[in-house]
Amino acid sequence: MKKFYTLFLGALLACLSATATGNIVSTLSFTTPGKDAHTPKAPVVSRADDDDTSWTQWLDMGTVNVTYCGAIYQNINPELPILMRASTADANHVQYRIDGYLLSNINSASSRPLVIDIIDGRLYVYPQELPKLKVNNADGTPFEGKLYVADASTYLDMVGLRDFYEFDTEKLNFDLWLTYYDDQGNTLGDGEHIIEYVKFNLPAWIKPPVIFTVGGDTDTATIPVEIGEAVDHYAYAIVKGGGYDADDRFLGQRVADKDETLDIKTSAPVNPEVKFTEGEGRYTIGFTTYDADGNALYMSTGVIYYMPEDAANWQSIGKRKITDGFLPDVYGHEPIPYEVEVEKSLVTEGLYRVVDMYGDTHPYAADIWEHTLDFPVYTYFHCEDPEACYISETSTGTIFDASGEVTISSVPEAYFVRHGYDMEAARKLYPDGFGKLTGGTYTFPSGSLIASAFVLLEANYGWLEVGKGNPLTLQIDPEASIDTMQEEISDEMPEYFNLQGMKIVNPETGNIYIMRKGGICKKVIK
Repeated sequence: MKKFYTLFLGALLACLSATATGNIVSTLSFTTPGKDAHTPKAPVVSRADDDDTSWTQWLDMGTVNVTYCGAIYQNINPELPILMRASTADANHVQYRIDGYLLSNINSASSRPLVIDIIDGRLYVYPQELPKLKVNNADGTPFEGKLYVADASTYLDMVGLRDFYEFDTEKLNFDLWLTYYDDQGNTLGDGEHIIEYVKFNLPAWIKPPVIFTVGGDTDTATIPVEIGEAVDHYAYAIVKGGGYDADDRFLGQRVADKDETLDIKTSAPVNPEVKFTEGEGRYTIGFTTYDADGNALYMSTGVIYYMPEDAANWQSIGKRKITDGFLPDVYGHEPIPYEVEVEKSLVTEGLYRVVDMYGDTHPYAADIWEHTLDFPVYTYFHCEDPEACYISETSTGTIFDASGEVTISSVPEAYFVRHGYDMEAARKLYPDGFGKLTGGTYTFPSGSLIASAFVLLEANYGWLEVGKGNPLTLQIDPEASIDTMQEEISDEMPEYFNLQGMKIVNPETGNIYIMRKGGICKKVIK
C-alpha cells in the first residue's frame, strides 16, 4: 500500500540549533584571584546518563525556567526539561536533572544538565564540571582552565548553610545557592549574587481534539479539551469556516485581541459547550488562556466538522454512481465506479451530500481498518455554481492505516474559502481547482482535492497535495456518463498573488503568496 504522505524533516531539524550567547558572560570576574586550589569534599554525582540499576528510570516532569545569578550564566533560560528519578537503595534519596542548565557557547550539543540531589529532605548540588566555554579572563586573554559548580554549603564545607536552602519538590521550585569556581579554586561572580531560581513552568495551554466530528440529531456539542494547570480561565469563540480575518489573523489571535466582530465567551477551565448556528460544514473554535491576574498565556484553535442528519432539509435522489479516483489513487489502487446514496439540499440549490462515501459499498472497503463515527457520515459537494464546484473539508470517518483518521478537502476550500476569499476571487486565482457539471456528472479534476490524516494534523503538518492521478466524478443525472477524464500536466510558469488576490509580478523573497501553476495552487513563502 502506498503511503500518502512524505515528511521532509531535514530543513526543520537544521533550524533547531540553539545559541547560548545571551546567557553566558564574555569575561570572567574572579572573587578570589590567586587563592590556593580548593577541592570541595563531597560524593561524586552519578552521571545523568548512567544506566544504573540502583536508580529508577528518569521520569519527565515538564519544563522549568531558570534565572541565573550572573557569575558565569546570566539572564533567564525559559524552557528547560526537568526529569526525576529515585534511588532503589535509599527511599529518602531522589535526583532531579535539568537538561541544558550548564550551557556551552561553543557547541550547543555539549551543554550539560545540572543534577540536584534531595537526601533526607535536604538539597545538594554536588560538584559538576561545566562544558568548555569561549570566555576571556579580565585581561582579555582566553580562559583555558576548567570550571565547576556546587552548592555553597558543599563548596565551603559548612553544613549549617544547608538549612537555609528553600525548595519545594511538589511545585518543582528550587532556590539554588551555587558557587562557580575554576580548577585553581578561584570563585567567580561578585560574591553577593549567588542564588539561582528554578521555577516550574505550569502548562498554560488548551488543546482541542485533532479531529472532532459532530453529527446525528443535534446542533450542540461539548468539546473535550486538555487544559494546563496554569490556566485560571479562558476565552473562546466559534465561527463557521476557517476563522481568519482580512489581515489573515487566526482565530486564537483574534480572541486574544478581543475582536469585536466575534461572539467571545469566557469560561472556567472546563470543556466548552458550543452551538452550531450556521448549518453543516467546518467550524473553527479559537481559544486564549489567562492566569488569575488576567494575563494572556496561550492561543490555539481547533476544527470541528458538523454533519447533522437534518432530515427535514434534505431529500434523497436515490443511488448514484461515483468514481472515487482520489483516495484509491492515494493508496495505490485503480478507481472503480460504485453506488452511493445521494441527497440534495432543499434549502440551497446545487448543494448535495453523499451518504457514507467510504462505507461498506466502497470497492476497497476491505482495506479500511476502522470506522470512527457511529452516525451517518456526509461528504458535501458544493455545486451552487455548476462551473465552480468544490468539496467541503470534512472527516471521512475512516482509518485506512497507521496514519489514523483521514480527512479530505478541496483546494478552493483549503486555500481560499477558509481564508475568507469570495468565490469569484478564488475562481480568478485558480480556475482549474474547481469541479464542473458536464452532462449530468460533477467532475473534480486531479489535483483539485487534498487529504490529511490524524498523525499529520497532530504534528501540525496539515494538508498535502496527493492522489493527483485521477479525478473524482459524481453522477447526478442517472443517465449521465461517468467516464474518467484525462488531463495534461501543465508546463506553465508559476504565477503569484498576494493574500488579497492581487497578482504580483515580482514577488519578494520572504513574503507569503498564493502560487498558481497549472493544476497546482498553494500558499508559499517565496
